[in-house]
Amino acid sequence: LILWAAFIFLLSINFLTLSKERLPSKSAYIGWQALTNIGSTHQNPGGAPGNEEQAAATSQGGAGPGFPMDVYAPLVPNPAPLTEITVRSCVPIAVSLCHPPTTAAEDARLGPWVLVPRPLDAQAMSSSTIGGGGGLGGAFAKIFGALETKFLFYRRSSREDTQKVVDLRLVETGQDPPTTSEDGWHRVHDDLRSRYMRIWGGSSKMGIHLYYRTVEVKTNEEVATKSKGKVPLAESLDPITELDIMYGDGNFPWPGFDIVGQIALGDHSAGRSSTSLTARRKPIPNPHIDVRPKFTSNGTFKILQIADLHFSVDEEPCRDLREVGSAALKSKSSSSLRFGRRAPTLPCHSYNDTVALLNAWLDAEKPDMVVLTGDQLNGQSTSWDAKSVLPKTLKPIIDRKIPWAGILGNHDSQTTSVSRTDLVGLMSEMPYSLTRVGPLALHDGVGAGNYYVRLESPTPDKANVFNLYFLDSGDQEPKGMLAPWGKARGHYDSIRQDQIIWFLEQSGQTKKLLRPYVPDGGVDLPKQDWHHRADHEWDASSSSRSLSKPNALAFTHIPLPEFFDVDSTTPHFGPDRAETSGVIGSQRERGFFDALMAQGEGEREVRAVISGHMHNNGDCEEIKRGGHKVGRGTWMCFGGGASYAAYGMQGRPRMARVYQIDAFGERGSSWTRL
Repeated sequence: LILWAAFIFLLSINFLTLSKERLPSKSAYIGWQALTNIGSTHQNPGGAPGNEEQAAATSQGGAGPGFPMDVYAPLVPNPAPLTEITVRSCVPIAVSLCHPPTTAAEDARLGPWVLVPRPLDAQAMSSSTIGGGGGLGGAFAKIFGALETKFLFYRRSSREDTQKVVDLRLVETGQDPPTTSEDGWHRVHDDLRSRYMRIWGGSSKMGIHLYYRTVEVKTNEEVATKSKGKVPLAESLDPITELDIMYGDGNFPWPGFDIVGQIALGDHSAGRSSTSLTARRKPIPNPHIDVRPKFTSNGTFKILQIADLHFSVDEEPCRDLREVGSAALKSKSSSSLRFGRRAPTLPCHSYNDTVALLNAWLDAEKPDMVVLTGDQLNGQSTSWDAKSVLPKTLKPIIDRKIPWAGILGNHDSQTTSVSRTDLVGLMSEMPYSLTRVGPLALHDGVGAGNYYVRLESPTPDKANVFNLYFLDSGDQEPKGMLAPWGKARGHYDSIRQDQIIWFLEQSGQTKKLLRPYVPDGGVDLPKQDWHHRADHEWDASSSSRSLSKPNALAFTHIPLPEFFDVDSTTPHFGPDRAETSGVIGSQRERGFFDALMAQGEGEREVRAVISGHMHNNGDCEEIKRGGHKVGRGTWMCFGGGASYAAYGMQGRPRMARVYQIDAFGERGSSWTRL
C-alpha cells in the first residue's frame, strides 16, 4: 500500500509539473508561440461596426514578427509591452506550482503569467549554483531559501486595446510612494524581500515594494492635447518590455537594460551580494558588424589579446602585488620574493584598476579586434552568476565599439548553473560579438566555442586573406569511465580528436589564393580587341607568387604540451617564463600540433597557436616538429595575465599581448603592453 501510494504521489507530481502551464523543453522553443499572430500586420479597418471580433484578433498580432508571449527570454528583442507585474513566495524546488491565479479571459487580454526565474535574494541564487553559498551564511540561505524565495512574475501582450506598463519604482518602508496626483500607479502586494532577507539582511531589514505605472491606450489626438503644456506624461513614455535581476555591487546591467533600483543591499563582511532590478524599454538590436572583418586599406589588422580576467559577481581582493617596503623587494634574488594573495600596504581595486589598464591598452593600441582567451569568470565560488559578470567584463570593449571574439577557459564553467554552451551563447548575444557557439557535438558533446572568423581584404574582390580559429580546450580531463560523475585531478582537458577532425575539415574548405596577395584595384578592363594577341601576358609561373591557403592564428585557452618542448636554441621573444610546469599545466593530450605540422606547405594555415591560462607566462616561441631545426615551425604565444583579480607574481606587471598582421596576412609581429 505504501509503495502504491508513493507511485500515485509521483504520478500526481509529474502531472502537475508537466501540465500545460509548464514551459516546453529547450528543443521545442523554436516556433513556440502563444497569443500572437505571426505576420499579422493589418489593423482594425477604421473601427467599422461589426468588426469587434476581428479587431481583438488582429490587435494581438501587431506589426513585424511574432515572439513567444509565455516564455522568459530576456535576450529576445520582444517589443510587446508588459501589462501586469506581481511577486510570489515560492518553494524553489516547485516554482512552477506558485504561478499567480488567473482566468482564461485575463490571459487573453493581458497575456499569461511569465516567471522571471532569478530569485530576488542573491543568497538564494548563489546557494543554488555549483559550489555557491559557502560558509554559515550559505548554509542558512539554503535552509531558509528552501522554505521561501521571492520571484517576479509578469504578463505581456501585443494587443493594442489593453494597458501597458510604462514606469517602475522601488519604495522601501518609510519612504514616500508615488504621489496620488500621478494616476495609474499600482502597488504590488507582496514584499520583495523574504522573511530570511529581513531577518539576516543587515541593512535590508525593512520591507520594500514594487510600484508600477500603467496607461490605457489613447489616440494620438488625446496624447497631443494633454501634451500641450509640455508636461511629461505617462503616455509619452516607452513601455517596459522586459525585466531582469542582476546581482553584485557596481555591476552593469545587460546591454539595453537600465537599473530600476536595489532590492537588497550587499554586505561583503557577511558574504551577501546585492540584488538589483533592471528593465528594458524599446529593444535595441545589436549593432551591425561584418562577420568577416576587413583589413585596413594599408594591409594591416591588429588584434589585442586579453587573457584571464577572473572577474566575480562582487569585487575580490587584488592578488600578488608587490608589498611596498618589504625586505623581499630589496633582494636581487628572484628566489627570495614572497608570494601572497593580498598586498596589504598597496591600495588596489581589482575591477576598477584592471579596467583602467584595459582602457589604457585599448586607447593606446586602437585594435581592429579584441580576443578574450578564456577565464573571463573567476569560478571558485565567486562568479556564480554569469549574467551579472559578463557585462562588466566586456564594457570597455563595447563602449569603444570594437569587434571582439572569445573562448572559454577552465574556470568559466565553475560555480555557475549555466552550461558552457549557454555561456558561449550569452557571449554571442553581446554587442559587437563575433563569438559563435559552434557545433554542439564537438569536444565529445561538452565543449562550446569551436568556430572560425575569416578576414577579408577591403577591396571589391573581398578575398579571404587571413583566418582565425577558436578551439575549446575544456576544463579538467574526464575520469575515463567515471566521466559523468567526476573529474580527474591534476590534469587539464585537451583539444580532442573530434575537434581536430573538424578543424581539418574547415581548413580543407579554405580556398587558395595567389600569395603574396595583391589587392584588386576594382577597375574594369577597358574594351579589348580579342582578335589580336596581346604584346605581353602575365604568367604566374614567372612571378614569385604562388597558390596557397591564407595564413591563420589559432586561439585556445589551455596551452598545448608542445609549448614546453623547447631548448636553448628555440627561437624566443618576450618576457621569461615563470611557469614551466609542463604537462601538468598544459593540455593533457597531444595531437593538434602534429595535425598542423602534417599539413604540407601551401596547405598549412596556422602559423601561431595562442593561449592564456598561465598568468605569469607572456612569451612566444617557435616550436618545430620532432625537434628538427629545419623548415618553418609553429609559433606558440602566451597572453600573460591581464587582471589584478587573478593570481600573478610580485614585481611582475600585468600584461596584454598585441598581434599585428601586415601585408594582408603575409607578415606578423607581436609585443606586450604592460
